[in-house]
Amino acid sequence: MNRKTLIFVGLGVLAYVLFKKATNIWGKIEYGYTKLRIKGIKTTPTGIGLEVKVIQPITNKNNLSFPIESIAGTMFYGRRPVATFATPAPVIIGAGQTTNIEFDGILDFGQSAETIQTMIQTGQWLQALRFEGVASSTGVAFPFDHTVSIG
Repeated sequence: MNRKTLIFVGLGVLAYVLFKKATNIWGKIEYGYTKLRIKGIKTTPTGIGLEVKVIQPITNKNNLSFPIESIAGTMFYGRRPVATFATPAPVIIGAGQTTNIEFDGILDFGQSAETIQTMIQTGQWLQALRFEGVASSTGVAFPFDHTVSIG
């Protein structure tokens, strides 16, 4: 083999090993049931909304902790946005622990009314509640799309 081929093969093996390691790490992260807490009423650009706190338990079965600088995103009912959320402060998901990540958000009544109208018009009542956004850790952004189980 020539030198270029050997370098490409070496990089391919390294990428494969890193991919398997990352898959193993992410496979040991579990999401618990999401809890919603009502905080009050707040004004929004489209009128008023319900200020809520979302508590998402995350169990980290890895031997290493993950520092999360921020998490921000949008909650969707089906494909319709119903709320925006962000963590108020950085959090560390401890090794071998369950950590409650708390998000502050506004459930915008204007967006919610539009979502309800669409549900009535289309007859699509039962849709997934999803949280889509970006988590930042040590300067690296990780996009995510998580279906929420409320309990």
